[in-house]
Amino acid sequence: MNHMQNIFGVPLFIKKLDCDGQDIKIRKGIKSINKKLYTLVKKLEKKEKHLKTEFSNLGGFHSKPLINNKLAEEFVKFVQPMVYDNLRLFHFKNDIQVTFEEPWFIINRKGHENHMHTHSGSDFSIVFYVKAPKNCGDITFYQNSYINHGCSYFNFEMTAQHALNSMSWKVTPEESMMVMFPSYLQHSVKENLSNEERISFALNIKLKEIK
Repeated sequence: MNHMQNIFGVPLFIKKLDCDGQDIKIRKGIKSINKKLYTLVKKLEKKEKHLKTEFSNLGGFHSKPLINNKLAEEFVKFVQPMVYDNLRLFHFKNDIQVTFEEPWFIINRKGHENHMHTHSGSDFSIVFYVKAPKNCGDITFYQNSYINHGCSYFNFEMTAQHALNSMSWKVTPEESMMVMFPSYLQHSVKENLSNEERISFALNIKLKEIK
């Protein structure tokens, strides 16, 4: 008997919050929040433009963490049920305490990008796209075992890309799209080739087992 098992899966949750098939309350809610986020990031950029806050970003604007911010709290409250739905798929035996950490904004204009990095000290990370024009830069995820250990692995041309033959995985951002992924997963943001700005809102999540 020849049986293949696909082991050590890496979860990548992608949800378009304003699509036609989405619940009308979610669509209206995220549309309102998105407008507020856009207004806020513009104010923050003017206020913080003199600060050197480069992390993974190569150019562009990276805000300071939003501490005790009402809009950030509104966003967390809005996406919290979706996050909990995702976490239920892991079948934790005990209750899990979920802590949403302070979020931040990133603005990438033409020519700006983010180098490969992880979000150490967290369990999951979320990125929400406030504005994402065409060709603004895919977020690319990389297979950690290949990167960390330097082992050789076939790198041939394939007829189709899937989880078994990919060393990296690209996601093209869209406005009002939310992506949730393990914080240990290496990722980068490709160069913004458009003439418009790419605005993302990101935060980390910590999990604690309650026994």
